[in-house]
Amino acid sequence: MFDGRSSAFEIAREAVRWGVGGLELMNFCDELKEPDMNAAKEIGRFAREAGLALPCFSVGIHLYSECNRPQIERLKAYADICSALEIPYLHHTLLTSLDPSVPGDPFDTIMKVVTEASLEVSAYAASKGVKTIVENMGFIANGISNYTRFRNDTDSSIGILLDVGNILFVDETAEAFCTEFAGKIDHVHIKDYDLTETPKNERSYRTKAGMYLTDAPIGLGDVNIDRTISILESAGYRGHYSLEFSGGQTDHEIERILSCLSDLLETAPHP
Repeated sequence: MFDGRSSAFEIAREAVRWGVGGLELMNFCDELKEPDMNAAKEIGRFAREAGLALPCFSVGIHLYSECNRPQIERLKAYADICSALEIPYLHHTLLTSLDPSVPGDPFDTIMKVVTEASLEVSAYAASKGVKTIVENMGFIANGISNYTRFRNDTDSSIGILLDVGNILFVDETAEAFCTEFAGKIDHVHIKDYDLTETPKNERSYRTKAGMYLTDAPIGLGDVNIDRTISILESAGYRGHYSLEFSGGQTDHEIERILSCLSDLLETAPHP
């Protein structure tokens, strides 16, 4: 998707080939870089005819700016698409920066702007029968303390998307975050990172405490995925697990990932 080599239709075909249950649409593929209703309906029709559920639409967006009105209206247009395709969740980011060393405005100022924007989008989406969800990402609404503040500032009207890998950016664990918000999580992203003291390559990300994260095949990194899934299932989570591949996985690796996750879900405790 990111380098323009795969269309949404090709990704849907791959999803069918691997026997997964759903497809999380994103605004990174060419057809959906803009909120094109006609293109979205064609993708939605194709996915549903192929037996793929559409649980979530994800939009990468930066809401912190002096004039974020275009971004807010853009998200509202994607909410219209979710409504038309009967996609229950619209997930959007708050900021796109992943560098904790970048100087910026005070935390309170940033939080106020992105919270107000998120609330406006949430209210509009709700009027269309769609729930907005925000993941723990980057260094603003991430970690138990900051995410709790975001939840309190939005009166918990915005749902929770747990990203089991992103929590490492603030040097916390998916298990702790999951336990804190157990029973309230709407959607889950599964990805993995290697956590090291020095960068492994040019694509390594720095954490808040100065450690480094590098994309890893799911199940082979430092995220305790099986324990996190067990906590979620025990708390009654019955939603989708959206797999985020870092790229370069072979067919064999994808088979292993899907098999392991299937085994985890079959053996996880149920209330």
